[in-house]
Amino acid sequence: MNIKSNQLYGLFVLLVGLLGFALGMAFTYQSISIFQAANESLTWVETQAYIHESKLGQYDAGRYSDIYPIIRYSYAVNDTIYNSERILCKGNVNEIQAKEKVAKYQQGATVAAFYNPQNPEMVCLEPGVVERSTYFMLIGGGCFLILSLFLVRYGISNLREKD
Repeated sequence: MNIKSNQLYGLFVLLVGLLGFALGMAFTYQSISIFQAANESLTWVETQAYIHESKLGQYDAGRYSDIYPIIRYSYAVNDTIYNSERILCKGNVNEIQAKEKVAKYQQGATVAAFYNPQNPEMVCLEPGVVERSTYFMLIGGGCFLILSLFLVRYGISNLREKD
């Protein structure tokens, strides 16, 4: 391998490493912000919510389909009535969890809801809960960061080689 092709290869590896680092940072930052928001929701104020509708919805886009919960409820804060469909304070639920949520939050039931005292329109039924995929995003982001650092180091060492 001549010097030019070795340096070109090093540059390519360095660029892939930097791209991986950026992706790793994005995944890690996003998952940490989800965890922080979920944690903040643990301090929200509890109120009573009335479930108006509880059913499964289906999204169908050809090869891909998904089942999700539709839980519509209302709640009052300082004599103002608000409506929402948010179950988790941050994130969504998968198909199995969707069925569990519809069974848990039956139409006509009165349940606890938790709202942000600074912004009463921010509400959820399950504070502090994050979806399982957030953990995978955090782990994946960390793996991207570690792998990309090795690629960056390897790319730089190839750029510095003289022969």
